[in-house]
Amino acid sequence: MRPYLQPLPLPRRTLDDYAEYTAEAQVERIRAAAEPLRGLCVAHLTAAGSRLGPLPALPALERDLGLEAELLALAGDRPLLGLVHQLEDGLRGGETAISEEAWSAYVEATGTLLRGYDVAVSHGPGPLGAAAGAGASVLRLPIDAPSPEATMWELVRPLIGTVSLPSDSPEAIDPLAPGCLELAVREAGTLLRSLGIDTNRPCCCQLRPFDGWQDPHGVLDAFALAKEELPPLQLVLAGDPDAGEAEGWRLLREVTDYARESEDVLALTGLGELELGALRRLARVAIDSPLGPSRPTSRLEALWAGTPVISAGTPEETAAELVELVRDPGLAIELGEAGRELVRERHLVTHLLEGDLSAIAAARTANFQAE
Repeated sequence: MRPYLQPLPLPRRTLDDYAEYTAEAQVERIRAAAEPLRGLCVAHLTAAGSRLGPLPALPALERDLGLEAELLALAGDRPLLGLVHQLEDGLRGGETAISEEAWSAYVEATGTLLRGYDVAVSHGPGPLGAAAGAGASVLRLPIDAPSPEATMWELVRPLIGTVSLPSDSPEAIDPLAPGCLELAVREAGTLLRSLGIDTNRPCCCQLRPFDGWQDPHGVLDAFALAKEELPPLQLVLAGDPDAGEAEGWRLLREVTDYARESEDVLALTGLGELELGALRRLARVAIDSPLGPSRPTSRLEALWAGTPVISAGTPEETAAELVELVRDPGLAIELGEAGRELVRERHLVTHLLEGDLSAIAAARTANFQAE
């Protein structure tokens, strides 16, 4: 196991850039929370291959506020990447096969990677071993909640120590990221047509379908039922399997084979953020179909684009909701606008920043008290 930390580039961001999205009172709270942390060395850690979402904006904003923040990806060989994937899977309640030998090798190999930092923020459980090498650390889980049956906590808990767990820190989107830009309908349509989507017909989509915790087969069943009432309807399944996740690649193969037999179903991978943003912008409905604790970022991005999101139930229930929203565009617009406002009020990167600054301060205080 040969891990290393790879520095990742940060966007140019200032807190003032978010003025049109963020309440003045929140800006004042953020500046006040950051003031006593000026000069603090903070490492934000993620696992190589993870979708970054709003993460690069977080250390960029902290730099604007006077902290010395960086974004580092834990990378390494195949055994390391496989173990990192199993860690997150285990916290979501999945079966894992991490041996005591592999775990000990992980802890030993990652524990000396991070030195000279006052606080490390581990975005997900994968980099926790490295985070433990900082003066203090914070764990953030990019899933709704860990499964209460997750036995993986027994392995992870010794690494946490006095780590602050900001369970109320929201998942968020960056409204200034390419995938969240407010594209004009004409521009979005041009992008979708280049992908083979017929913009003259209604389209629904499932984002991140090639994830072992999603259920694209259930979505396909619901779509087939909805097509009986809405023959022009199209379904787009868009996303990429996570690196090292065998289940995701299996789903991709199965769905791709199915899509080849139907001109109404498209399975798209390798899309850029602008293309994904265009899909979210013009889809009538986005479908979320988690089989367990899910990553809510894709759901939030669709809502920010003004697209209503339905959580898949039985195929019959999902089909009924699809038909209702496609046939009633007024209702779809109303729900989409409400969803966008919810994201604005609770789930922008500024909300994430406020929660993380509080957690960083708490972890630092806990570390001082422990010393």
